[in-house]
Amino acid sequence: MRVSRTGKVHGDISASDIHIGGNVEGDVVVENRAVLGEASLLNGNLTYKSLIIEEGAQFQGQCIILGNETANDDSQIGEEGFSSGLEDSPEHNE
Repeated sequence: MRVSRTGKVHGDISASDIHIGGNVEGDVVVENRAVLGEASLLNGNLTYKSLIIEEGAQFQGQCIILGNETANDDSQIGEEGFSSGLEDSPEHNE
């Protein structure tokens, strides 16, 4: 899908790929690649696998990367994976 430089979309978009050149007000979900062109303005959340943001593009919202389910999966971090650093401090050993 392509939104031209003079294009304006008010609503959510779902596509396999997108190139935004104009203004989009709404959430965008793409299965593959999203391109925010140099004159684009996106006001909404963006879900994608691959993202290109050209210089001059404006984006207000959250990025959600597809296919990265294990990035926030705490079950894969062992107990030794977290440390507060307090165990070795002199104040903690009193």
